[in-house]
Amino acid sequence: MIQLNNKFRAAHTNQKMFKNLSYIYKLKTWLIATLALIMTLSCTQDLENIVGPSFSGYTVGVTAHYGGVGIVKSTGTATIRVEVVTAAGVPVNGAVATMSATIGTLGAATLTTVNGVITTTLTAPDTAGTAYITATVENATATTTVPILSF
Repeated sequence: MIQLNNKFRAAHTNQKMFKNLSYIYKLKTWLIATLALIMTLSCTQDLENIVGPSFSGYTVGVTAHYGGVGIVKSTGTATIRVEVVTAAGVPVNGAVATMSATIGTLGAATLTTVNGVITTTLTAPDTAGTAYITATVENATATTTVPILSF
């Protein structure tokens, strides 16, 4: 009887140990997934699709800043940043950029750089999809994307 009681006690202890290991495994899995998501969402390039030189030797780069994985249709906005520099990396004052978007509405269609930078906004349309935003300075065109989400 004592041996049987000891076997039940050992089985019960093993069951508790496996249950605790299951919780630890779930916690580790959740932690790894959360950290991977945070790292993915926080990593963005400084400039996307850098192109050049233009007729005047300028290089153009464009990025979209929206935080998270995209912007929500109908209500979301993203900040679009364009940078224009010379071949030596000096910011260009007064460069005129023509902006366009495949979907959504841009804050302005034509903008002029101040210290080599232009910023405008993209307002999400009523439908989900991907907005392709293009900035053109002279003959150099750079493009970035903004995901438009349906939730």
